[in-house]
Amino acid sequence: MLSTFGTIGKNEGEFSLPTSINFDSEGNFYISEVNNNRVQIFNPAGKYLGEVGAGLVRMPHGLAFDSFGALYITDAGNNLIRKFQRN
Repeated sequence: MLSTFGTIGKNEGEFSLPTSINFDSEGNFYISEVNNNRVQIFNPAGKYLGEVGAGLVRMPHGLAFDSFGALYITDAGNNLIRKFQRN
């Protein structure tokens, strides 16, 4: 093992049932969490950058990016696929 990241919880940088990880074109990584109903964003060094979908998605699972940088989230709790444009 090279390293570990995060602890259990609901605050920034903490996780509760993380299910997926994906990377954008800048190397930032996105982690979906089923129990916290959010996707957290971190820079390549692991610094917290923000969240996507908090208060909107329920039980996010899969994450994918298209060639334009839009993020697609499988929103299992709402039986939807959500698309978020890059800021």
